[in-house]
Amino acid sequence: MQIDYSLFELKPITQLNRLKRKKFQGVFFRVEKKFYLEYFPWEEFGDHSCDYVLDSIKRTKKLPPVLNQQLRLEKDQKDIEKKVFKNHLLVKPHESIQMISGVYKVKYLGELNVLSKFISSLNGKVRLDFNNALDEKTFLLFWNSLSAGDKEKIEFVEDPCCFSYKVWSKFDSAGVPLANDFNPYQATICRFTVFKPNRNEFLPRKNQIFSSYMGAELGQYHAYLALMLWGDTSLYHGIVTNDIYSNQLNLFKKQDEQLYSLQHNLVEKMYSQLEEREWKNLI
Repeated sequence: MQIDYSLFELKPITQLNRLKRKKFQGVFFRVEKKFYLEYFPWEEFGDHSCDYVLDSIKRTKKLPPVLNQQLRLEKDQKDIEKKVFKNHLLVKPHESIQMISGVYKVKYLGELNVLSKFISSLNGKVRLDFNNALDEKTFLLFWNSLSAGDKEKIEFVEDPCCFSYKVWSKFDSAGVPLANDFNPYQATICRFTVFKPNRNEFLPRKNQIFSSYMGAELGQYHAYLALMLWGDTSLYHGIVTNDIYSNQLNLFKKQDEQLYSLQHNLVEKMYSQLEEREWKNLI
């Protein structure tokens, strides 16, 4: 199996996480000169670097499981039905929100009292993602400060702090609807799991939210294919990350407030751009 590679960089339009990185590196792979894969690491959350993955593939002469999963999606994509899907709206608490209902997603890095006021102002549901940034005491103070009505608005809280079965059991006992992303899956504690096809192998689970990995367009497309093949399209997902990087192709078009469809012409343009890249042989 011939595998070629091409490194790429993404430059965010606004700050994406608490580490304030100004650029992000990933690597595309080309298999047998016709199938394309994407590896986009978040090393601050424990992912291996691009160099590590390149060295591993060169040494073992095989793709890691998550890239093999992408390869299967690439090969099967013509047979996968391309349907519309529901996507949560990624917002920041200081933004003026026009939507009167639906599902919001907040990746929060700021003052918790600002977040509390924002939740009170909403009419829809909200998903909170802290990326393990809080500690047990801080999160419980925040949760206990919310009114019963505001707690009902929270569909789930994703990764409030680093996983500990003891600590997360306390959250569960306090009525927190937990969701898992970077932490180990604990089906007895978490009401939702967040599945990222660009990082994890698929396992069937109830209330599974499909999400892109905030990488390049190819990764979004593969996450979409995985949702079409394995996911529950009655749920709101996290595939769409439009307009977060410079010179980004927005592969998904909004049909109404939170319903999206694939723009096939932009998928074709994406593959044309991949074909035109400079490629180096790996194995």
